[in-house]
Amino acid sequence: MSGLSSVVAAILLSLSSGCATSGPPVEAAEPPDIVDARNRTPEWTTLPHPNSSAVASIEQILQDRVWTSIRPEGFEEKCDQAIIELRTHSSNEAEFKIGLRELINKHTTYYHYCFYEKLDALEKRLKTEDYVEDRQATVLKTFRTLTPLARAFLDNWRESRYLRIASERYQKLSPRIFFRTVEPNAENTRELVNLQGTQEQQDRLPDAPTSVVERLKVTEPAGLTAVPTMELDLESSADPTRAPASSEPGPVMDDHPDLPLE
Repeated sequence: MSGLSSVVAAILLSLSSGCATSGPPVEAAEPPDIVDARNRTPEWTTLPHPNSSAVASIEQILQDRVWTSIRPEGFEEKCDQAIIELRTHSSNEAEFKIGLRELINKHTTYYHYCFYEKLDALEKRLKTEDYVEDRQATVLKTFRTLTPLARAFLDNWRESRYLRIASERYQKLSPRIFFRTVEPNAENTRELVNLQGTQEQQDRLPDAPTSVVERLKVTEPAGLTAVPTMELDLESSADPTRAPASSEPGPVMDDHPDLPLE
């Protein structure tokens, strides 16, 4: 669509250049909200991140007074409801991925904390389960949320920390939960889960002239009462939880191992 728009724009420009005009061209003023959005620091760059997948590191950002002061009751248990609904109604994997990118673009802070809350709750749940089958099911269910979220952040903004942290946690859990050391890739992703549809079906982009979330009537999450972002302090970037996203190198999609349950 963007390529077509460029062609159309080029045609219109070539046509207008041949027309006689009187006086200098008049530039249309941009709406105030567009100007304001351009001048604001992007929300996703100001959110705090842990410096590793360790439980203590993740709990540090979840216990921050700003987040705890606005955290909705039962947040962790409910924060993936729109993702589950979107997955249920999506006709294929490509449509689901586009819809999820729409959700995190609109509710960035919400899904940032959903990701880390789910990751933190995973370890707590595993400690309460006695049977291997239950532990395996819990890990797979959790990564059914974590993996697509991590990839959506990467696709939207090339933000790789979610994917890196999810990969680290999965590789640590695999020997303990699945009794084998796993370097996740496309083959063992399909071995762990029964992905619906062929690779061709998953890669095909759906014909979505309107928002996927709106078209599928997905119930979007309620907004947070405030946005617990942090002011960027480039001079104190030694604190990894406060470093801006662009300051941390991360793997690109093609070089990174796949995770289970996309």
